[in-house]
Amino acid sequence: MLLGALVVYPMVFTGIRSFYNAKGDKFIGWDNYVTMFTRDSTFTAIRNNIIWVIVAPISCTLIGLVFAVLLDKIRWSTAFKLIIFMPMAISMLAAGVIFRGMFQEDPSIGVVNAAIVGAKSVFSNQSAYPGAKPRTDAGIIAEQGIIATESTVTPGSTADFPLVGIRTESLGEDPTQAAPASGPADGEVTGTVWLDFVRGGGGVPGSIDDGEMGLPGVRVDAVAADGSVAASAQTADDGTYVIQGLDAGASYRIALPPRTSPRAPRACPGSAPLSSRRWSSSPISGSGRGSRW
Repeated sequence: MLLGALVVYPMVFTGIRSFYNAKGDKFIGWDNYVTMFTRDSTFTAIRNNIIWVIVAPISCTLIGLVFAVLLDKIRWSTAFKLIIFMPMAISMLAAGVIFRGMFQEDPSIGVVNAAIVGAKSVFSNQSAYPGAKPRTDAGIIAEQGIIATESTVTPGSTADFPLVGIRTESLGEDPTQAAPASGPADGEVTGTVWLDFVRGGGGVPGSIDDGEMGLPGVRVDAVAADGSVAASAQTADDGTYVIQGLDAGASYRIALPPRTSPRAPRACPGSAPLSSRRWSSSPISGSGRGSRW
């Protein structure tokens, strides 16, 4: 009775329902089977299953024989046995936790990503602050690793970038107090890029307070409506920057390159998409004209 209730009845019921439409309220005969066996995807699935049934047992048998021979013939058989049997001794849950920790996208947590970021920083002349994220409600957003102003700005404006999520160790041994940017002239956009965090707490979010340090060496781009980088600047020791040579009648998104924030946080709704544009790998120095996202 139990076997019939758990196995036989579901099989019979499924077979009967296969002769009805998707809603289950109309008998359509063999139409479902005709549709299934006239689709290319059905034959692709059958072919893949046949290949799997043939290849998988043969491959497992051959690889097992090779390992069995190696376990007896090589000099380092003990180490080889450890490598082979260690995954069997570790539960799937423990293995999942270990690999999740290793491959975390945050370099301050993931070992693999930290090694990649560290190796890249050795060969790159661009300042990097792993883990950088924009301060909420500050008029800046992050999308696909690019931190940018939420709306466009015009020359003669100021665009500040208060960032959080940066470890203070990455600021160096003698960081400089962040300072407000000077007033922009015609054709300029100025601002400050700084770590909006005070040791011990305190301060006003989004404002430059005592004890908050500037982020030097960060490239800041003025991105035109067509995605081209109109001009670039590099932040000074106090985090201030001045982008010059902008057209007075144009509007720009001010953005930090992906190296400043290697993570990919969520974008704010209603903002112009940045992920659809290519980001150039041009160096910090120079105007950056001609490069594109």
